[in-house]
Amino acid sequence: MARPDPNDDLRKKQLPQQEQEEEQELEQQQEQQQEQQRDAAQDQLGNQEIAALLGLGGMKAGEAGQGTDVILRPETADKDGADYGGDDAPADAPIEMEDLVRSWNPGIRRGQDAPKFVETMPTGELAEEDEELLRALEEDPVELIEDLPDGIGLSPQVVLRDPTPLVRAATRLSDGSLLHRTWAHLLLPAAPPLVDRGGRLVTTRARVLSLTQLLVVDAMSATPDPSQGYGFATLMLELATTAPVLDRVNDDVRTRELRLPTSLELVRPTLEALPPKELEAGPSPSVEVIEHVRALLDDLAPHVPGASWLVSLPVTDDVVPEDDPLGLDALLTELTGGRGDPMAGIFDAALESAEKMAGACARLKTDAAFFVLAAADVLADETSPAAMIRLAQQADLEVGKVLQLLVEIARAVRQRAVPPPGIRNGLRRAAKGLDVAFNHIAGWMAGVLVTSARLQPQVALPPLQLNDALAEAWREGRPEDAVPWVAAQARGLEGEIALAFARAATGEVDADHLLALAGRAAERPAVALALRVLATSAEANTPRGLALARALSEEALHAGDDLALTVGSQIELDAAEDRRDAHLRLVRRVATLGEGAGRSLLLRHQFPESEDEVAAEPEPEPALDPDVAALMEADEDEVQAAGA
Repeated sequence: MARPDPNDDLRKKQLPQQEQEEEQELEQQQEQQQEQQRDAAQDQLGNQEIAALLGLGGMKAGEAGQGTDVILRPETADKDGADYGGDDAPADAPIEMEDLVRSWNPGIRRGQDAPKFVETMPTGELAEEDEELLRALEEDPVELIEDLPDGIGLSPQVVLRDPTPLVRAATRLSDGSLLHRTWAHLLLPAAPPLVDRGGRLVTTRARVLSLTQLLVVDAMSATPDPSQGYGFATLMLELATTAPVLDRVNDDVRTRELRLPTSLELVRPTLEALPPKELEAGPSPSVEVIEHVRALLDDLAPHVPGASWLVSLPVTDDVVPEDDPLGLDALLTELTGGRGDPMAGIFDAALESAEKMAGACARLKTDAAFFVLAAADVLADETSPAAMIRLAQQADLEVGKVLQLLVEIARAVRQRAVPPPGIRNGLRRAAKGLDVAFNHIAGWMAGVLVTSARLQPQVALPPLQLNDALAEAWREGRPEDAVPWVAAQARGLEGEIALAFARAATGEVDADHLLALAGRAAERPAVALALRVLATSAEANTPRGLALARALSEEALHAGDDLALTVGSQIELDAAEDRRDAHLRLVRRVATLGEGAGRSLLLRHQFPESEDEVAAEPEPEPALDPDVAALMEADEDEVQAAGA
């Protein structure tokens, strides 16, 4: 009879504990799988790109315009496995320029914790231009006023689009002074005096666009070459409203079912249909121009820094445990089916980072196509389609370098050919390459703009105040909190105007004070006209509103400002008795300044629905009876005599 094993009782006691541990391990694995579920669209792009380049199936080699022959980097003698460069203990990255520009106006910051304005810019669709008035203008063309002062001229397409990115672009073109900061805060969101009492979007938009344009005019007038500044600012403002082009690009990707689109295939059909044109080589874009273009592109299609896609990996070279130099634990695991590879989680995290960055690369290709088509749309016949196609090709090649590195990393992860430190350094290098690709695309775009428009202005990004009371008030959506701080900072006439703007943002407007400031600001015409626009908008529905509107229209016509003229014309038109004749007359007056945004807005004008929204002529005082007047004069003489 066999002797009982003394360990049987121990095994019986350990069996429930082992089953409990297995259940816990299974639950942990399920939780880990749930945590690893990522954004479906991003993963699909990233996985397809990696799969295509590695030849793992899902598409044919070269289908997306990328090669599939990948050579792993050779091993180095001083380290175990391949090393992709970089530091083992990376330091925190410095704040990038786009992060600073984004923080200038909290409305453009990203992320769940990014503060936003409590209110948003009024948006919606405007009415169509009045066809009857358009026919009347065609039958009897308007003679344009010649020798107008230099300034900003926005196109009719701008009025149809959300002005929020336009205001942000204008903010980047301002000088960052207290005056310009409070001025910009009037616009986003629209301050109460600028919002039409009857809720008419076309009226509110005219006022916001007018003050936006005047802000940029004032900033550019202080540059060394204002004419260059006006041209460059107009180009930046027009590009800021090209978001519909991105929608067209995305629709094109969906319609053509492009699984992995490249910039070239997205832009080629449109650009090849344009008439050919060659441009003479121009000067290289300045640093200031590149920074402006880079900030604009980041605003239109936000670029997420490459480091954001990295998943933390442990900094260790101990791939083989020191207490198991012969690898017996791995052999035992293979024979008994126990715990899996202890490094699996590390390499899975590395592959996750590679997939996310590959998805970001695919999006950057689409964004580059959008940038190219947006520039071609704004520049029209001033640019060369061939130059734009070359820019798209360069973007594909630059992003392709990052994808090539991600392929090598993915292959090394799958084969366990490189220890975690080398994988981590490779991912850091790919992240840096993604940022470099975006910067290069911005630089090439700046070069195309400079060459096409022949503009090389000296316009630097404004200095940024991030932590003062003014910025904090707008982050919290409480503009009234900024008024005491602005009052303490205000110095001279410019400070007084800044304080008036800060108060106007809260709804507190003193029209007489604004008009007095406008008279004192004659040396800065754009500032004076902006004050008159604000005062007139605030008094639009009062008895004196019509008189202020007529004075504003006269000054705007003299200054050649079509948007300020439209603001005055809208109030005049609301108060007109014969609206149809007045509409045609006022549209013809605005049209003498060109077929720009102001003319288009006035052609879309909506009349108020109630009489209390109309600025009426002030009623004249009734005439006195001659006998009563004589008595009053006699009484006045007696009072003066008694006083003597």
